[in-house]
Amino acid sequence: MLRLLVLLGCACASALAADAYRDGWTPRALRDAAAACTESLVQGVWENTKREQGADPKRPLTPELRKQLAPQIDAFRALCDCTVRETAKRYGKRDWEQQGDAVARYGADLVRRGVCKGPPR
Repeated sequence: MLRLLVLLGCACASALAADAYRDGWTPRALRDAAAACTESLVQGVWENTKREQGADPKRPLTPELRKQLAPQIDAFRALCDCTVRETAKRYGKRDWEQQGDAVARYGADLVRRGVCKGPPR
């Protein structure tokens, strides 16, 4: 009986957690959006770094460099996980795709209000 109650409690908690997000969001969609966000930030910082340091613009971000930058990449990943999950509570998947500017402003507001923490400066 106790085992059944535990399983039922887990199922209810999962259902409640799933209900926190707007229509169209699945665990995979959340992971994919967070991964795309992370990669976009990493690539943007890499491009800025090359430009600021006068490095060859064609120099790729190699696996070795990614390994050296792991702490910063982890911070970007945490930021993106938070902003994607919090934004998914307000915007459905379709809205996310169609209202990019509003979604980006909301994500920036989450960081500004301290809901989601950006990497240390």
